[in-house]
Amino acid sequence: MTKPLDKENLGEALSTIFPGVLFVRNRPVPDVAVRSRPDYQSVALRLIVQFDGAAHYTKPARILRDEEENRAFLHAGYEVVRIPYFVQMSTEVVVRLFGTSRQYKQRYPHGFVHRNAVLPAAFCCLGIERFLGDLDRFSFIRDEIFASLKQKVSTLGEERLVYPAGGEKALLTRLASRGR
Repeated sequence: MTKPLDKENLGEALSTIFPGVLFVRNRPVPDVAVRSRPDYQSVALRLIVQFDGAAHYTKPARILRDEEENRAFLHAGYEVVRIPYFVQMSTEVVVRLFGTSRQYKQRYPHGFVHRNAVLPAAFCCLGIERFLGDLDRFSFIRDEIFASLKQKVSTLGEERLVYPAGGEKALLTRLASRGR
């Protein structure tokens, strides 16, 4: 295992996925209605790529700001790709997120594997809703994400330190009810 995906090494991943395409980091986007400096943007591809760390699940104001930014970027003609911190780059993720068949060797497991990973028990209400949406969006790796949570329960010895209120069963019930 190397280190998990983060804002810094996301740039390296993007240069592998899109060779020869310029992505600028942490710069304002021209002609967008919000003042924002996305993690990465490509004007040529009209693409914004955001890495969503733990604050994007634990801080309600950050979550609402993300929604506002997404609307503004979309209105300006950009596609927005958000990558949660518990999802790693792999060929399948690249295909699903970017619609390209570029091969990408996964370097770190999906899920809450890192010893310092902020767990869903710490998510705010809006963060839990975002997490449920991400579990839908990344359904093809959902089992790996849940396996990492089960491993955390085993390591920590207490389900309430890992899952939001109600535990794994309540989370799965809420996830199933979203599909109706």
